Amino acid sequence: MDDKLKIIELENESYLVKVLPQRGFKISSFIYKKNNFEVFHQPQHEFNNLKEKYPKGIEGDLFINYDTSGCDDCIPTIDPCEVEFASATLNDHGETWYKEFDLIDSGENYVQGSTTLSSMPIKFIKKVNLSNDGIKIDYSAINKGNKKCGFMWSLHDLTKLTKDSYLELPEPFSYINVQNDEKWDFDVRIMKNLEKNKTYKFYYDKKLSKGEASLVYPSDNMRYTVKFDLNNTPYLGVWITTGGYKGETNLAIEPSTSFYDSLKKAVNNDTAIMLNPGERFSWNIELDLNELS
Repeated sequence: MDDKLKIIELENESYLVKVLPQRGFKISSFIYKKNNFEVFHQPQHEFNNLKEKYPKGIEGDLFINYDTSGCDDCIPTIDPCEVEFASATLNDHGETWYKEFDLIDSGENYVQGSTTLSSMPIKFIKKVNLSNDGIKIDYSAINKGNKKCGFMWSLHDLTKLTKDSYLELPEPFSYINVQNDEKWDFDVRIMKNLEKNKTYKFYYDKKLSKGEASLVYPSDNMRYTVKFDLNNTPYLGVWITTGGYKGETNLAIEPSTSFYDSLKKAVNNDTAIMLNPGERFSWNIELDLNELS
């Protein structure tokens, strides 16, 4: 790993959290200390023959060429696309995962940073807070320009999978496969049902009844839960790879401001977050990691 890479640790009686402000403000580790359970997928590769787990990304390069682990953000898009108010084609997985954030403030149980998107004058602010209940992430996006522009945001939390893992998702469970036209005749929420060396991506196709989704680890007696406010993050997607992406196995519970996966689609279906000059949009996410009761 790069010896100069800054790692900020937040720790209390229950948790140890690590944040990488120079790598998109990624939360690289979220550990439940009682049993040393790490929920986030860890780097599986080393890059450039330099023993780097977290290589510095290059603007415009493909996300797949870099570290795919931990918890970061997709903004202003997930899929590459073009929109009229952006100065360039929008990058794969957005524009913050490769950026070095400016540190705004930090304390014993929090760290806050910001960056500005490359393709439009939106300032993105992120604050990671640690409490006895887990992590709370506060976000804001501010249009610093003189013209209207917008974005979509999605959480990108790559969690580890075990053979007996399963998802607990809001009912009724009604979804659309957004990756291809394949029809699933099995319950995609149960990991043992999934075929190896494949990828899966689905979104809820109806309004959610609850802003909460969990991944359960029975053999580890643990539950990871993402909580989100349906007033500002009303959509939910799930990404799963059983080895089909880079040979890695992980899952992401992805609440989103918009539907789905490209800002261009979100603009066309009126779910993009459009900001007038000087306008701010704020939202938050909670990440809980606890033993099964």
